Amino acid sequence: MLRESDSDLGFATRCNFPGVAFFRTVFRVRSLLDDIWELEAKISRKRGWVTPYNIRHNYSYL
Repeated sequence: MLRESDSDLGFATRCNFPGVAFFRTVFRVRSLLDDIWELEAKISRKRGWVTPYNIRHNYSYL
């Protein structure tokens, strides 16, 4: 299981296991999704125009 302390993937740069490239790719996708969710939450909180109410009534959409 991947721990948060392993998030820099420093251990994977020294690894010569054949599946490490796949592991790095999956980890990168996870990191990108985390960034997207964080940005979406920040936009909803800070700007206020992307609220669930506005989305429901088609004033805004994601």
